[in-house]
Amino acid sequence: MDINWHGLMDQKAQRNAELREKLAALIATSEPVSSVTSIVMQESDDDSLLPKTANATLLITLDEVVENHGTGVLLKRIFKDDTNILSVRSSNNYGGLQRFGYSNLCLSLKGCSRQEIFLLASRLLKSQDIQRIFCVPYSTEQLLFAIAVKEIFDVPLVIWIMDDQNITVSAIPDALMQEFLSKASLRLATHPEMRQAYEEKFGFTFWLLPAVAPEQFIQTAATLPERFDRPGILIGSMWSENWLSLLCTAVKGAGCKLDWYGQPHTFTGLSTEVMAQSGITARGLVAEATLVNLLRQAPFVLVPTGLLDGVEDRPDLSLSLPGRILFAMATANTPVIVMGSEQTSAAHFIRCLDIGTVSDYEAASFQQALGQIMVTENQCRYRRNAAAVAAAFSADAVADWIWHSVAAGKASDGRFENLFSAWNTTRK
Repeated sequence: MDINWHGLMDQKAQRNAELREKLAALIATSEPVSSVTSIVMQESDDDSLLPKTANATLLITLDEVVENHGTGVLLKRIFKDDTNILSVRSSNNYGGLQRFGYSNLCLSLKGCSRQEIFLLASRLLKSQDIQRIFCVPYSTEQLLFAIAVKEIFDVPLVIWIMDDQNITVSAIPDALMQEFLSKASLRLATHPEMRQAYEEKFGFTFWLLPAVAPEQFIQTAATLPERFDRPGILIGSMWSENWLSLLCTAVKGAGCKLDWYGQPHTFTGLSTEVMAQSGITARGLVAEATLVNLLRQAPFVLVPTGLLDGVEDRPDLSLSLPGRILFAMATANTPVIVMGSEQTSAAHFIRCLDIGTVSDYEAASFQQALGQIMVTENQCRYRRNAAAVAAAFSADAVADWIWHSVAAGKASDGRFENLFSAWNTTRK
């Protein structure tokens, strides 16, 4: 059931006095909770608009949980059984059509006060059997909603930081992030550098949960492709016009060919025709099984990342580890060329596991990386190293691992910590 809530228009003249007192205490204010007029909500007295289930997990995301973007793909992969998931998002950036969870809602909370968000959470979820909360934070509204539900229901809150919204950028204020993290029963980060940055700034312990791959596609026996004259593969979205422009110049200068499987963004002056002239052919989105087969036949995967030059147009991505690297490594063992700074998390990852090499955005550097990655001895080594760790990146039973970790108050086993042991991160 897909209900699009664009806020709440309070139709009732009288508020429940007990609810007011509870909300006032929760939001630590002596002022009465006022009517919520900034939100529009279709409301029924018997709460019949929202389906119910026992033992529900509240999943809080920025966008729809769909396969058009990485966060959606990963959440669907981890929570394969979505029958007890109530999915709440802040916006519709992918068409608004979601078929995930026993129900899903879009709550437009931008501009709403803490009091209003607490009131909405209490009224909207009053008949739900919420037993746990899982939040992937990207916006202040998400954090406020998660805090509200945590306080109202007094259930465990799990936080998974996939992309930074506080340290390299200021999308989420420090005080709110500090409060949010303090409420969590389990805090997760996708890789060691993200974890270290948040632990050092906020003082809370994080555990590792990397982007995982579908169990049915995990490849643990390395094989070479039949041919090495096929184009390299570019997968995923391109979030920076500057990266794409530099990539086109480097690819054209190196005389290389790339097939791009992903969701191209329309950047001014960089149409698919312009990219094709540079050697990059946009193929669009394909089914996962098709993509895996293509990756296994490809000589390499190319992943553009940040420049870290002080004028980066996407500083929020400088701490990110693109999940597409892990997907290609675990499902196809395909060697990876990371294009960008040697200091990015992506470059550190492939160096640590020895599954590829790094190039900057200059044609000469890219040509050198191509020469290195196409050597048969290197191909065998990179693929063998990828195959050796592939099984550890399987999404199988990761949902169970998360809930067992909540119960333990820490990672329930060392499967992910051990993968990144070369970073020598000391655990608390």
